[in-house]
Amino acid sequence: MTTTPGAIAFQGKSGINVFWPWGGPLVVDPTDPNTRYAPLETVFGPIANGPWDKHITHAVYAQCKDVGIDHFRIQCNPGPWMQAFRENDTAYLNGLFEQFDPTIEHSLRAGIGIVIDPYLTGYARDDPSSVLQRPDPRTGAMSDSFLNYQAVLSAFIARYRKYDPAMVAFELFNEPPNPDLCSGDWAEQLQPTLYRKVRELAPRHTIICTGASWSSIPSLCSLDPTAYDANVLWTIHPLIPAPASQQGYIHSQYKYVVGLSYPPNRAEKESAIADMKARVGADLALKPHEKLTTTAGLTRDLNAYFDTPQDLAWINRQFEQVGSWCAKNNIAPASIYVGEYGATRTNNGFPGINVRGYQGGSRLDRFYYFRDVKTAILTQGFRCAPDHLDTHDYGLTQGQNADIGPWDPLLLSAISPHRVALRY
Repeated sequence: MTTTPGAIAFQGKSGINVFWPWGGPLVVDPTDPNTRYAPLETVFGPIANGPWDKHITHAVYAQCKDVGIDHFRIQCNPGPWMQAFRENDTAYLNGLFEQFDPTIEHSLRAGIGIVIDPYLTGYARDDPSSVLQRPDPRTGAMSDSFLNYQAVLSAFIARYRKYDPAMVAFELFNEPPNPDLCSGDWAEQLQPTLYRKVRELAPRHTIICTGASWSSIPSLCSLDPTAYDANVLWTIHPLIPAPASQQGYIHSQYKYVVGLSYPPNRAEKESAIADMKARVGADLALKPHEKLTTTAGLTRDLNAYFDTPQDLAWINRQFEQVGSWCAKNNIAPASIYVGEYGATRTNNGFPGINVRGYQGGSRLDRFYYFRDVKTAILTQGFRCAPDHLDTHDYGLTQGQNADIGPWDPLLLSAISPHRVALRY
């Protein structure tokens, strides 16, 4: 395979992730794992911060263009569309697309490109493990759930392939999990199958592919890219170093790591480990053996964080692995897309931002983190889209969810592709 700088059709270089409203559809009964997605009028309604035009207003487009953001990576949960295909409900399917259409049309009209990222958040009904199943060992037939997902992906592409390939790109799957969490082989079976189908439907558009283990660097570097053409972006999600990037994140073990400074200061190691152990010990939801396992794992992580240390030089070394993979496979660095990176935030710093449950890094520590990751990205010549324009956990603005608000100027100075005079 030969990849040249001009081979990638999609022109987006510096983007940002947008989660709402498409990442958060509503369901009829959140306590029922087999629940139906909500009716059309509410599935992406007020609680999910819809509709799109209310969420991404003319002012939001302007503030993104002001700072050089050239595309949105739209995290869209395909679950409601999967329900429409499962139930052969044409009216529901058409209604979903009619709600989604303004995302593409209005963004392109504003000069903002779009990466469509199918993101199975997994909180209800459909999740990665239910979709990424191995083919039938006797017949080789793909599972019904995989085919259901593939039908949705194909429907998105069939609908939006009419738009300029320079402005619209299609991602195959958001963060395939660790191989032990699903039965299908992402690298050898599932991704190639999705890629061939998408390429057949969209011969001119850029397709975004990735490795397993939540789009980790090692997983990408283990892939053989020779079965793919040159018009592919390869994405990684380096939420690294994990203790700093994910501290205080309530959906992972790093919720027990709080108040960690970045870059690491070895003088803080013992107190950081002691604080983590106290938080694990105080969690009444954990059984004794779970506390031991969690404490041991996080102690190893924190020792590595402080002793390595996991700073800019370390981040550069992780990215150099990807650069070496590119060189080995004759892939241009601009074919690497850092599709997610960020650091959990907390509510300290801005009155009125209520980040319930999240105890992330301080604004200053997040600034240092975003600065170093962006420096490493630019050093390697990769593309990127940090997290997030609009979430309460990884947000980069002074608002949250439906109230996006203006940029946090400190963090903006760490992620912006160029210096600008803000209007706020």
